[in-house]
Amino acid sequence: MLEEYTHYSDINFIRCQLGLVNDFTEETNNIKNKRGRKLCPINFTELRVDNTIKLGNILYSTTGLMDLVKKQTWYNEVISNKKNNSFNIYLLTTIKNPITNINFTIDEACTICLLLLKKYPIVSFIPFI
Repeated sequence: MLEEYTHYSDINFIRCQLGLVNDFTEETNNIKNKRGRKLCPINFTELRVDNTIKLGNILYSTTGLMDLVKKQTWYNEVISNKKNNSFNIYLLTTIKNPITNINFTIDEACTICLLLLKKYPIVSFIPFI
């Protein structure tokens, strides 16, 4: 599970430091099942250490968050370029958080880019989105 990271913005490069956490006792906005385990707000799977990403104050399963990203119209076109190891995180900031209905922040997009898409995040303004 992902916890603390910092990002430093240069002209078009972001560097993140990621840390792992295995403590589910801290207070989050996730709902719990009958057994008291926290659930992903997208696909309602039980969250475990090996399938959880923390964005803000919400925990997501990796499969639920990846399903949300794959539903975007730009996903197939952008991901199909296997030679490019970088990814424009402004595309991820166009996705709305399913809990708050507010677009993901640059920090959250950086985390999604590194952990789910396995690409280096870059910042490049896209005027048509």
